[in-house]
Amino acid sequence: MPSLPEACDNKYGDDDTVVTEVSCIALQLRRSGRPRLPSVLILADCEIEEAGEDGEVEKRCEGVRELDISKNKLKHWDEVCAIVNKLKHWDEVMHLLAYSPRLEELHVCMNDYHKLTRSDRKFPTVTRVHFNNNPADDWEQIEILGEVFPKLEALVLAECPIAELPASGRYSDVFPCLKYLSLNATKVADWATVYNINYFPQLSELRLCSCPLYECYTLQYYELVALHGELSPLVDISLKPTKEVHVKVVYEDQVLPYTFNVYLRVLDVKKMLEPRLGLPANKMRLFYEDCGFDGCPAYAPEEIKINTKQLYTFNVHSGDNFIVDSK
Repeated sequence: MPSLPEACDNKYGDDDTVVTEVSCIALQLRRSGRPRLPSVLILADCEIEEAGEDGEVEKRCEGVRELDISKNKLKHWDEVCAIVNKLKHWDEVMHLLAYSPRLEELHVCMNDYHKLTRSDRKFPTVTRVHFNNNPADDWEQIEILGEVFPKLEALVLAECPIAELPASGRYSDVFPCLKYLSLNATKVADWATVYNINYFPQLSELRLCSCPLYECYTLQYYELVALHGELSPLVDISLKPTKEVHVKVVYEDQVLPYTFNVYLRVLDVKKMLEPRLGLPANKMRLFYEDCGFDGCPAYAPEEIKINTKQLYTFNVHSGDNFIVDSK
């Protein structure tokens, strides 16, 4: 079975002039002696069984922003980690930002960031940063994001192991414009940290679900009845999802408005998109993007791989996005 470098050679060849059709274009320096691989590297269903030699993996992953290694034959997480650890780190991201003068939104999720590097550079165009699922647990590291992005309005820290926002934090100095903060599934466990959130001068929306903060609240229904007695319902509330949602479908340079019934299956959606996108349903990769504050996604786009699922199971709302890519 091939390693990742061998799979790259098999799919993209060893000729430096290889041309590959992808959904986005990256300009890279021409280097002789190895293939010029796309920044979105798709190696799905290539029978990869192992990472390969560290040096070769690092060469192949240089310049790669997104890597798809689904439907392969990797059996051990050590092999996956050996690949992921060779992808971009924070210094390279800073270099990339310097060449993106109009960038407004940055996703650096799941990149194994423990510590960030302080920089004299500032990027005032970036107003939304997704930093979720990184192992950084020190709030001083998060303040570096505020220093680098002085106009930050939305910050997603979901699934980061942050336990404390200190009262001594420089909230007004480094987060003067922050309006939206997600601390979902962090390690916040005490109300003192929640009170310190008041130090953000402009914050108007906070997400704080699935945290240890709520573990001490174990009051059951019968205890509530014993304290307050039986209460009659105030209103008849229907918890059924909205039957239709107004969303946007993004494919290459197209942004198309659609209205979907929430009971449609994913396969039904793909078939509806076929004639307009000119892409067969079985060649589509469909991603769901849950948009929260001012259209800012609450999480990074998630690929929908089960065609039989109905849209309401993703808790789809009007204003959300569906992103289409070709296999």
